Amino acid sequence: MSTTYFEQKMESIKKDEIMLQFTSFSNEDALLLGLSIVDMAKQARKQIAVNITKNDVQLFHFMMTGTTQENNEWNVFS
Repeated sequence: MSTTYFEQKMESIKKDEIMLQFTSFSNEDALLLGLSIVDMAKQARKQIAVNITKNDVQLFHFMMTGTTQENNEWNVFS
């Protein structure tokens, strides 16, 4: 991967991060988002683990049948 490509990707990610921030995010929002993610995974026939955390408080967590602790370790965004 070239340095230029990496730098362009990082700029794109930074712009996405700014654009995709919530103006507010409640516990109810976490529930609705988590359930929507699980539903999309089911429709795509994917097995995932979902963890939504806000200020170090877990608001939503679900591990689909067939997932393991390793799937949990992929949850790196809070």
